Amino acid sequence: MTTARQVAIIAALERVGATQPCLRCGHSHHELVGEGEILLGASAIIPVVCVACAHCGLITEHATKLLGLERL
Repeated sequence: MTTARQVAIIAALERVGATQPCLRCGHSHHELVGEGEILLGASAIIPVVCVACAHCGLITEHATKLLGLERL
């Protein structure tokens, strides 16, 4: 993932207020770990970005389309 893509993803997450502490441990430092897809059923594919808590490792997924991020 390019630096420009990372900056765009972080800005999109901040724009929608996805900056709250971790749901499991309460720590506030998260890291962008990558992009992927969730497969729903036999044919529905949802592109996502994955963010992990830097303390406990909880991974959250955010739908790129809803964040206004074009798929590369």
